[in-house]
Amino acid sequence: MHYNRDLLVDFLGWVSIHGVTEFGAIILCGAGGLVIAQNMLFRAGIRASTTSRHGRSAAQLAVGAVFMFFIAGLIEGGMRQLVADTSRVCHRGLTGVAWFAYFLLAGRRGQP
Repeated sequence: MHYNRDLLVDFLGWVSIHGVTEFGAIILCGAGGLVIAQNMLFRAGIRASTTSRHGRSAAQLAVGAVFMFFIAGLIEGGMRQLVADTSRVCHRGLTGVAWFAYFLLAGRRGQP
């Protein structure tokens, strides 16, 4: 429908400005589910201790996903309406680069 009216680029820019962050959060939620599923399918050790350890990892992923959903909401609530032209695609790219840099550098300690 948008393609037939020559609005495809505008629509994709309008929707995707926060989509990079939301898809990243969805991937984190899936990773948390896979951590729990791995524990359920391939139990190694005592059930309670491994479930506790893997549950903490999954919870950390879920907290990170909630943070990303919050950021996506801020982007959707503000930036999507404020930026009215196709430069939204540039904002999407900058957001993707920022998240990539964050995940690449997060939790890293400097070399002594």
